[in-house]
Amino acid sequence: MSIDGIGKRGGARGIGSPDAAGPTAAQKTGKSFQLEAPADVATVRGSSALEDFQAGRIDQNGYLDQKVQASTRHLEGLPPADLAELRELLRDQIASDPGFSELVERATGQKPTGRGE
Repeated sequence: MSIDGIGKRGGARGIGSPDAAGPTAAQKTGKSFQLEAPADVATVRGSSALEDFQAGRIDQNGYLDQKVQASTRHLEGLPPADLAELRELLRDQIASDPGFSELVERATGQKPTGRGE
């Protein structure tokens, strides 16, 4: 004797059977998930410092300022003198990085200038 179709051929219809709710989206498309195309990313997050620099909207110093501000935004609660010192150290470190020199050369076709030039 069987209960609720257990042990019978085919099982109870509609409970756990593949066609109970019709084909899934994955069965229809062959994909397990599908990502929507995002809205214009520049509109959502604003243009990046790198994009602004490469487009000539900001100069080398503006790029450094934006990168330092973005990198230290989470430290806003520090005493102003400490924050200013950290930002100055970070700015000098970024400016002396060989990768930054390459970035400036690619974006402008020139070697980086010294600070404030």
